[in-house]
Amino acid sequence: MRVLPSRPSPLTVAGAIVGALAATPLWSAAAAPAPSSISVGVTDASVTPGQSLLVKGTLLPRTSRPVRLQRLLGSTWTTAASASTSPTGGYSIDAPTTLYVGRTRYRVHAPATSSYAAATSAEFTASVTGRGLASSHSVNSTPDWGPDHWNPCSPITYRVNRNNAPSTALLEVRAALLRVSAQTGLSYRYLGSTGVTPRQSASGGLTNPADTDLVIAWPRPGDTPLLPPGPSGVGGYVSRTAQDTSGRRVMAISDAFVVLDPVDYRALEPGFGPGPRTGYRGTRGQLLMHELAHTVGLGHTGATGQVMYPVMQSIPAVWGNGDAAGLTKVGVASRRCVREAATAFHARTDDGHGGVEAPPPPRRFYAER
Repeated sequence: MRVLPSRPSPLTVAGAIVGALAATPLWSAAAAPAPSSISVGVTDASVTPGQSLLVKGTLLPRTSRPVRLQRLLGSTWTTAASASTSPTGGYSIDAPTTLYVGRTRYRVHAPATSSYAAATSAEFTASVTGRGLASSHSVNSTPDWGPDHWNPCSPITYRVNRNNAPSTALLEVRAALLRVSAQTGLSYRYLGSTGVTPRQSASGGLTNPADTDLVIAWPRPGDTPLLPPGPSGVGGYVSRTAQDTSGRRVMAISDAFVVLDPVDYRALEPGFGPGPRTGYRGTRGQLLMHELAHTVGLGHTGATGQVMYPVMQSIPAVWGNGDAAGLTKVGVASRRCVREAATAFHARTDDGHGGVEAPPPPRRFYAER
């Protein structure tokens, strides 16, 4: 990717109030937890990124307890935000509106305590509408094999080489990975720092540590052929033939990398805002999101307003509708668990200008600036 030199009023989710009564055992030697119920508005709300999406309701019995706003990712309910009820049982939760876009099913859950049973509200739907068209995306795929993707049933392990990087680099990486994870449902696990600079190995793979799926680094000029002169960052991966649990042949990503030019990176504005309108446009957050999206299987789009546009833009670093559609195709909502890989190997390269693709894989290498 190349670098070129008020918050609206809150929207409160409100509407019909519904409750869910937690089941309690018929008999127990100890005192049974008291039944609980929780209410929430079920209006179909729609906001744009950055607007406030406020979820309100009441938990009974009226007491202070933790509650969680959960969203459905694939077939799994995951926590999107948390809060505590007031002594009178009321709660108010701000749903995230900058981490992911699209139409989402939500519910509010109160975990069980020693005194009270768990309770779960009725489901409701809300939308965060991003920029542009959902069709404005590109996913790396192979005919008859489908999109390249990670195993959605295992965490992606990663290490960060902070040599030449600013002191805030790890926090910025984690914030960008949070946005990839929120849109795809993929999970990441940090293993610590590393001195490794990513390179392509003689066998066509990557020189990542054996226990590490993804390495992020800021190499100096000439440290690695993966970062040629010109681009501010490059992201890529190695994929291999495998089968998913349905028996379908797939291209499973096994190793990945992001390399970032340390001079360009330091020149960018920190954070995930729109960045300056003159000089170096975009932000560190936008650059990281772009390159990390390459590592999960996305290519470039010609549509401005999308994070996967190949040039940095003066826009907030929030996924566009096209980005979100592409990330959904490679995420947990669309992919099955991956099983064993095939034994044969071969390579594919792509420099962002057409590239070369060999006949149907067993293995391929992909890199995109």
